[in-house]
Parts: sequence; C-alpha cells; structure tokens
Amino acid sequence: QQRAVFRAGAEKNGVAGERADEIFNIIEKFAGYGFNKSHSAAYALITYQTAWLKVHYPKEFMAAYLSSKIGAKKEVMAEYVREVRASGIEVLAPDINESYADFTATKTAIRFGLGGVSKVGDAALSSIFQAREQGGPFQSFWDFILRVDKHAVSKAVVENLIKAGAFDTLNPNRNQLMSSLTDMFEFAQKQDTQGDQGSLFGDDMLSEEHPTLAEVEDFDMVQKLEFEKESMGMFISGHPFDRYRSLAERKSNAHIGDLPYWRNERVAPTFAALLSNYQEKLTKRGEPMGILAFDDGEREIKVVCFARARNGKSWGEIKPLLFTGKPYLITGRPDERGDGSVIASDIVLLEDSEAEKNYIEIAVSYEALKEASQKKFITVLKNHRGDRTVILKVASETETAAVVFDHIRISPSKALEDDLDEVFGRGEAQLSA
Repeated sequence: QQRAVFRAGAEKNGVAGERADEIFNIIEKFAGYGFNKSHSAAYALITYQTAWLKVHYPKEFMAAYLSSKIGAKKEVMAEYVREVRASGIEVLAPDINESYADFTATKTAIRFGLGGVSKVGDAALSSIFQAREQGGPFQSFWDFILRVDKHAVSKAVVENLIKAGAFDTLNPNRNQLMSSLTDMFEFAQKQDTQGDQGSLFGDDMLSEEHPTLAEVEDFDMVQKLEFEKESMGMFISGHPFDRYRSLAERKSNAHIGDLPYWRNERVAPTFAALLSNYQEKLTKRGEPMGILAFDDGEREIKVVCFARARNGKSWGEIKPLLFTGKPYLITGRPDERGDGSVIASDIVLLEDSEAEKNYIEIAVSYEALKEASQKKFITVLKNHRGDRTVILKVASETETAAVVFDHIRISPSKALEDDLDEVFGRGEAQLSA
C-alpha cells in the first residue's frame, strides 16, 4: 500500500517508477532495524546518563551492574566479575557482616553479594539480615549459628558461605569452621527446641555452653579456590594459575589478552594457562577434534585441535596429555574467522616444557619514544648482540603496541639497561628478559 503511495509521489517529483522502487526497497530494508527519532532520542539520553554514572560513580555503577546479573549461570557471572576487575575495580569476597543480597560499593572496592552465593535463597538472606539488624554484627561463627533461623539458614547454606569466605573476618580458618559446623549446628538446634523451658535439671547450661572449634589446619590455597569456584562460580581470593605465572613468563611470548592483536606472520604466539575443560566433537568428515577452554586468571579462550595438523600435533596426539586444572603451554594462531579462538599446533604441560623465553621485551611510553633518537636506540641494540629477539612495547594513555625486531638479536645485561637510560632517560625504559 505504501509502495504505491511512494511511487505516485515520486513520479510527481520527476523520479521514474523503476528508480522509485529502488529507493523504496532501501527504505523498506532500513525499516526492519531502524529507529524513529523519539526512540533514538531516548536511547541517546540513557547512553549519556550511563556514561556519566560510569565516570563519576564507577563502583556504584558496576555494583548495580553485577547485581543485575545475580541468578545468571555461574560462568556468566564469573565473566562479568572478570570484566569489572579488568576495569580496575576490585571485587571482594562476600562478608557475613558487610554484604547484602546485592553487590555493594565500598570506599575502595565492590563487596560480593550474599545473593550471589549458591544455595543462599531469599529466606536465608531474610533471616541473616534480620538477625544482623536486631542484634548487631555477628561476633563469632557460633554467634551467627545461634542467632539465625536454622529452618531458613540450613547447614548446606552455611557450608557454602564458609566456602565462599563469608566468615573470614570472624575466623579465617575455613577448615576449622567446616569441621565444626555439624556439631555446632545440631547443638544450636537443640537449644532452639529447648527455648525458655530450661533443662530437665532446672539449670541453663545449654545457653552458656557450646561446642568448641575443631583444632585443624586451614585448607591450602588450592582447596580454598576450588571451594570458591564451587560456591560462587569463580575464584575470589586469587587464581590457581597465580603460582605458575613466573614459570609461564619464562616460557611464553604472549598472554591470552594479546592474541586478538597478534599480527606477526613468522612467529606464532605461545601462551600459558590452566585447562578449564575440553570436549571432543566430530568434523563434517566424521573425524574427532578437540574444543578446549583455557583460563589464565585474566582471560579465557577457546582452543581448537584438529584431527589432522598441517604444522604440529594432531588431536589424537594431544588428547592423552590433557588433565583439567593443569597448566599448559599452548602454541597456535588466532582463527582467521575472527571469533577469538586459537587453532593449536602444540599443547604441552607447562612444567614439562623445555621451552625458554627467546625474546627480550623493552617497554617505553609513546612520549619517551618520540623524544628519543631512533638511530641511537638501534645502535645500542646492535652493541649488545646475543641470541634473544627484541620486542618493543610502546604504550600511550589509550593503546599499547608491541613490535618485533626480527633482524636484531641481543643479550640482557646491566650495561644494556644503562645504555637504554641514556637513550630514553633514566627509568623510562623497562627491560624484561
């Protein structure tokens, strides 16, 4: 109907029927996704308000942002927390005396919401907050168990709160709390049942006595982190990969976050990370291939291993070496389709790898590089010849670029550091070997 109206109007304005149809087709296609002015204006206003809040109240904004994701899948929530941390805002573990149901902003960080802990539902939250409001902050683990409604706050709920680290400010020994939970919980239930009636002997011993905490050593960090992942879907106190970082730096030439920007055709990126999970699928030819997920504590990435490898190991060679939770050294190239995945040519256990870092990284600011003599810089590099490739990392306020010097090999030394100070100014160039 509108095409006929449009065509008639076009003809009155000297536009031929065929040309009018072409123009109308464009308008019709745009109408499938285009916004009218009132809609666009509303979006623009919300965009401006959002940007203003992110600039002036970043912690409060991000806390509200995370709170809106409570109830999502654990891995989804973990990804959002990772993004908030990447923006420079720390996300702290839940705290039984400070946390609320949602994520909340503190002076310096964001406190994890109790509602984000697995199995902690509305009834449990209501009981915890009511007890805290009526009797003040919990003074001890026993004080908490004694004061909350055990029907709403079950033993399973308390166990997950312990695993999440919610009681660390009252007692940082999570194993001690876990080992004592059953006795304390059952004792408190008996006391609730007794109420104000007193014991059979007319005394009030139950109200004054309670089981003592078990004398046990705390969990090691690996176990704590596993419990955090189980109860919250993420690591809060650290990351299992942290203890491998120094080894990874010696053996790799990239981080997961570098891969989208890798442009060197002659040198393949090699990075280290923990294996999160993997699965086997069949290609269109019916051949098995591997889809692997790796995590270095800052980023996650999908790695693909094909049944047939042009240059490197096949899926059949790599599969027997895989153990979830172990650190690996991965060599491969970003997928040309641009989906962020990597096509692997080699995957080996990090600790078994004989590879050593074969490059030296020189980091300077963009301003320092502009002021320095490039000729003098190249001369300095040539005066310290060795067997290491040079990577120059240049950082501005908004971007960082890394450039490989393919035809220069140098050796790290104190003399090289002194010469770089002469070129760029003292302390302007950071050497990493």
